Amino acid sequence: MAVSGAVTISGIGLASSLGGYGDACAAYRAGLNRFSAHPEIFGDEEQPLTIAPCPNLDGYSWAARTAKLFARAYSDFVANTQTPFPKDSSVLLMAMPDPHDRGMYDSARYDSRAARLQEYTRQVMEPFSAISGSKLHELPTQMVFGDRVAFARILEKAVAFIASGEYQNCLLMVADSLLNGETLQELLEQDQLKTGGNPVGYIPGEGAVFLWLSAGQTQSKFTAVKLAVQTSIDNSLQKEELREDSTEGEQEEVSKEISSQWHGDKLLNVLRGVLQGNYENTYFPQLISDINGQECRAREYGVLQYYLKRDFPKSALVEDKIPALGFAETGTLSSALGFTTTIASVQRNYAQHREFIMLLSEESGKRAAIKLGF
Repeated sequence: MAVSGAVTISGIGLASSLGGYGDACAAYRAGLNRFSAHPEIFGDEEQPLTIAPCPNLDGYSWAARTAKLFARAYSDFVANTQTPFPKDSSVLLMAMPDPHDRGMYDSARYDSRAARLQEYTRQVMEPFSAISGSKLHELPTQMVFGDRVAFARILEKAVAFIASGEYQNCLLMVADSLLNGETLQELLEQDQLKTGGNPVGYIPGEGAVFLWLSAGQTQSKFTAVKLAVQTSIDNSLQKEELREDSTEGEQEEVSKEISSQWHGDKLLNVLRGVLQGNYENTYFPQLISDINGQECRAREYGVLQYYLKRDFPKSALVEDKIPALGFAETGTLSSALGFTTTIASVQRNYAQHREFIMLLSEESGKRAAIKLGF
């Protein structure tokens, strides 16, 4: 499925390890990061685990931390727009990870996934509303829970709403908070995280983003950016997962299935879903990659580069943008950060290109491509 349409970015608010929208995008452009040592978790040779937290959130975890991230991003959003988000013809679109996937909840405590997500939403939105003083919870709301592709799905909804005229304003809320110590320790033991002895892991990060998409000019003081958005999403999941009682033969087959998810074919297919033209003798759209240090992502992206050089031999490939270099691994938020930093590059006139494609890969098997044209 692919969706396309024209929208206006009328406001952005950001909370990240690099600060709010203005400071963070400037720091990212300069190649800076603000990684730090975890105070309690240590990797090999007793070196502290490297993380990229938002500052001054010590003591907050789970839903409370996500609520604080949203509140901080909303404060930045209000400062940047200097006008209330309109209530008329407006909808709120939220993307967050499933709390179970982040080790927050025991599924056995809830009758269903829907009940678990409803409770998590309440635990996030009630303190967010109290801290920020906002009335956003009064707006019609749609939510998507998931990993990287969740942002592509709510962006797709926003573009469709505006194109159809059903809503004139869409406010996108996206957040993913730093994992708690117990979950980080488990990932460390599974060799998922970056340490001195494991260079192919990732650095955990966090943050939140608010994006105001509108049909046209608004009263916002934010320097509006008009763009065309096109999405292509492959929601097919990995067919099998390893079971503890799997035989050696079954384990080998499942391992092949999991490995095949990173061969580059699925990523190439969603990329083709947003391409128009052959880009012969011209620049190919600048790619915004979600690679984060993991070997499987690097392998997939390397294969994709081979495919692009094979299929577009007369097109000039430009240097990729990699948000994780500045913000670390931010899960559900990673694609929204790529979107936000791209808007900043165009808004501030230092972007050298006017076409961008964000590429998103989930361990679940889902893939998505988002094309931005200015």
